[in-house]
Amino acid sequence: MNVWRYQTRERLEIDAPVEHVYEVASDPKVVPSYAPEVARIDVLERLGEGRVLVRSHLKIARLTFAFLYRYHYRSPTHYSGVQEKGALLRGYFTLTFSPRGDRTIVS
Repeated sequence: MNVWRYQTRERLEIDAPVEHVYEVASDPKVVPSYAPEVARIDVLERLGEGRVLVRSHLKIARLTFAFLYRYHYRSPTHYSGVQEKGALLRGYFTLTFSPRGDRTIVS
């Protein structure tokens, strides 16, 4: 069976300390302001240290669909999520935060 993968990679340098960048970037209320494909994120359940179950409302071809995701937080260096029970499609993302002096590299 062939698995098709769609992947994008970006790297951005931000003029702010890593702790501040991580705090803003991993806030579910703020994500839609920098990720245009995300309409909103509803936190459903805190699963333990650094793990949260959410419903992500994603914009796909002018429609909005809700998907369950399990988010993982490791402050201030990693923030990721994987879609729960994706039948045909299964989404995931990973953001890493690396300090560079008073600046932060996000990839």
